[in-house]
Amino acid sequence: MLAYSRSTESNCRILEAGHTKCIDWAKRHGMKFAPNKYELIHFTRSRQFNLQASVHLEGTEKQPSTDIRVLGIWLDTKLRWTAHAREVQRKANAQTGALTRIAASTWGASFSRARQVYSAVVRPALAYGAGIWHTPGKDSARGLAAKLQPIQNKCLRVVAGAYKATPIRALETETHTPPLDLYLDGRLAAFRDQLASSPIGQSIQHACRTIQRRLRNKRGRKRGHRPTPGLARDEWAKARASDLGKPTESKRVLEAWKQRWQSSARPDSWDRVLRPPDPKVLKLHSGLHKAESSALVQFRTGYTGLAYFLHKAHVPGVESGQCSCQGGLETPRHILIHCPKESEHREELRKVGGGRLDLRKLLDTPEGAKVTSRWIVRSRCLHQFSLARALLYE
Repeated sequence: MLAYSRSTESNCRILEAGHTKCIDWAKRHGMKFAPNKYELIHFTRSRQFNLQASVHLEGTEKQPSTDIRVLGIWLDTKLRWTAHAREVQRKANAQTGALTRIAASTWGASFSRARQVYSAVVRPALAYGAGIWHTPGKDSARGLAAKLQPIQNKCLRVVAGAYKATPIRALETETHTPPLDLYLDGRLAAFRDQLASSPIGQSIQHACRTIQRRLRNKRGRKRGHRPTPGLARDEWAKARASDLGKPTESKRVLEAWKQRWQSSARPDSWDRVLRPPDPKVLKLHSGLHKAESSALVQFRTGYTGLAYFLHKAHVPGVESGQCSCQGGLETPRHILIHCPKESEHREELRKVGGGRLDLRKLLDTPEGAKVTSRWIVRSRCLHQFSLARALLYE
């Protein structure tokens, strides 16, 4: 039951009168309500109202709550979604903990399985009710989406077996997982489109216009035009569909992701493999163990346990980024192509490129990724995979 007026006390009297009518209806139909299970909350962002006003129903006094749960969505008195953010983060922490217990960088569920767990279990929990609380931004996450983005970042590091220093932009591309705010944009746009074409949406718009009209300033002072709640989001959804020009929301999310990726693309200075968002990247991990997928992601992004990155990250004990062969910086390209210490072990890598060593073919094709990832784990260039090497190959 929703009551609106210019005071919380008046709202409580309206609720009491409405409840009396409900009781009369229940008696006629042999029904019964349980007032002790009711919850009361006042919605306002002003400090001038009495937020302690209560209702009296059948001898039961119901005190107001600071936040309540309605169909899985937590509402607070100011509708700032702070309560919902708190509960989602609490639930996501448990799910993230479960994900880290079934997968790590060198053992556990494979890359594909871990990604599936995140996409099917964790992300839906983060996005639940996004059509209600999500606020779309222009170039980055805002509002509740910005608070939930770190949870996705942590999960993607587990899925990819990547270092904490790995940029989230690279992890999103490697796991083909769009930024959380763009994913929520798609959920919001789909919800607004469905609501606009339904009788329920029309009823909501009519009710909002009625409430606005009745709550206008009594003195008749002119105020700036305030659109009906939801109308601005409907217009945003239509403009978004027109700008992206794709037939489905999943394709619009991918197109928006590509546009953001291209607008922030920077010259490659880490000697790594970069590509725009593309679902084909998932084929690179087909049939790989978790340790092999982790090694592949680390070499593709450049954030790995080689001297060049460790020196840049100021890891204690790493005095230089030079390879021990003194032939250049110890980077993925150097290890796979140039390092003389590995020259006798590159025969299988040469077969991938038809007799020559090509970084793109080694790290950016399904055939090359399968051979290269296993070569990396067996090559002993990364001590992180010593146990995985013994368990998988020895």
